[in-house]
Amino acid sequence: MREDEGDRDVFGVGRPDSVRQGAYSHNRLGQIPTLPNWPERGSRSRASRLDSCSGGIEVIGIKSRMLPALVGVVLAIGGCSSPSSGSQGNKTLTVESSFEQITSLDPARGYGSTVHQYLTQTYTPLLLANQQNSSELNPGVAESYVASPDGLSVTFRLRHDVRFSDGTLLTSSDVVFTLNRMKNVKGNFSVKVARLTFTAPDPYGVVATSSVPDANIAPHLALPEMGIANSKVVQSNGGSAAADADKTDAAEQFLNEHSAGSGPYILGAYIAGSQITLRSNPNYSGPKPTYSKVIFINEKSSTQLLDVQKNANTAVLDLTPHDISTIDKTKIHTFNTPNLEVWVMAMNVDPSFSPVTANHNIRQAIRYGIDYGALMSIAGSGATRAQGLLATGVPGALPPDQAVTQNLAMAKMLVAQSGQTNPTFALDYSSDQTPGGVTVADVAQQIQASLKVIGITITLVPVPDIELLAKWRAHKSQALIKVIGGPDQSRIVVDGPGQKTGMWMNWKLGLDPASDAALAELMAAPTLALQTPIYIKMQAAWNEFAIYIPLFHTALTMTASTSVGGLNLDGERNFRAWEMT
Repeated sequence: MREDEGDRDVFGVGRPDSVRQGAYSHNRLGQIPTLPNWPERGSRSRASRLDSCSGGIEVIGIKSRMLPALVGVVLAIGGCSSPSSGSQGNKTLTVESSFEQITSLDPARGYGSTVHQYLTQTYTPLLLANQQNSSELNPGVAESYVASPDGLSVTFRLRHDVRFSDGTLLTSSDVVFTLNRMKNVKGNFSVKVARLTFTAPDPYGVVATSSVPDANIAPHLALPEMGIANSKVVQSNGGSAAADADKTDAAEQFLNEHSAGSGPYILGAYIAGSQITLRSNPNYSGPKPTYSKVIFINEKSSTQLLDVQKNANTAVLDLTPHDISTIDKTKIHTFNTPNLEVWVMAMNVDPSFSPVTANHNIRQAIRYGIDYGALMSIAGSGATRAQGLLATGVPGALPPDQAVTQNLAMAKMLVAQSGQTNPTFALDYSSDQTPGGVTVADVAQQIQASLKVIGITITLVPVPDIELLAKWRAHKSQALIKVIGGPDQSRIVVDGPGQKTGMWMNWKLGLDPASDAALAELMAAPTLALQTPIYIKMQAAWNEFAIYIPLFHTALTMTASTSVGGLNLDGERNFRAWEMT
């Protein structure tokens, strides 16, 4: 999950210069969500885990690709009383990973994959995204929802059995407070609800209404960051959902020390940058988790490699395929899933700040000069070449045969045509992250070596990830290596001309008419069916403009000691500890 994710949002229709796009949303831009196709019983999704348990789910549904023609269909959920099939007891699960920066554990303010993982365990949103099929939505605290045909509203019916960790029943007033607080605190994810208003017609009904047609209402409200909080507890500790909450809300410190949700776990302790300890929620409405305690630990991949082999009840997230190949397979097992985020090299196009990367011939020379085969070796087994900002398998992705191949003659010719003498620029990259077990320095050094062959000199600048993000946001990076994209294709819109993160590399409207036109066409198309071919056209234009050089996307793997069962992972490295046994 990329650090800028909370700044990213797209509304169903709008002008390109008003668009911002959302991360880890589980619907497709312009699609009006209704009833998903629910998993068969016995699958690993939370819905199927609950369908024969207390607080369970009885599912009736259709595949979301059929949704545009079936607006208004309702998903139905019923209770049941069988106990969880998993063993229960005082067991501790340890999950080791390389933490992304944690600025806050407050759902209205936090961002990054580590916070995303924490919120998934402690708060439950209205709906839950299906881990293995990002186009499906499952029940959360809502038992049903209906989207209006015009895309202006979604009506949710809440479950009557959901309790917060203090035993208080969850009602519509908690939902309205939580989502208004998210909107008005103006934190990292507030943009996703900025044009929405929330009303509660009764204690178990909530209506979300948009000021413009917005096909992403339901999917955005399925994000872990939209998990519903106990309004009375948050308010009693300084929380506010008022219009001036960005100035008056004072609940962040409390929420950094206590969770206030209805999820399977509650916050036990947080040691900044080092460890998060969770305890099972005694009032959770679903089946009791197998593990009564879950500990997230920040460890480098070399330590993860040792710990997963010697410690029971341990799972790790950052081992490379090579690491795994060195382990005695009788000591571990793995769960693999495609990574839907793409590694890219992004370049600043402001000639007054970075004249070399602002030169189109240089950017194209870089595109043709990189040794992609060498990068694939670094990315490891299971990695896939990236042909655009959308990974293979995401609707709207370019066909795999559109991936550029190295052409040194073409690259050298473009350098000669650039008019640049001894072209040199700085390449920033994270010095403390190993996404998917891949060391960013290895990627940066290989790019440096490739471009030296064609006459381009790169100065490598390793910095801590938090500094890299600050430099990027300040428009002060000449070039950098980052991860972009994800399961929701609308996420990349914010990387376009005149948009939030596009502007971080000074990509203004007017620099590339083809890219501007494709973005405008995309925003005028109201359905996924119409938008999918436009995404393909738009990425082709972006490749030609070459502000981003798509590199690869890795495989994602959860590796665990053999004592751990129920391994699960989605395309952005998020997992559900309560499903693990």
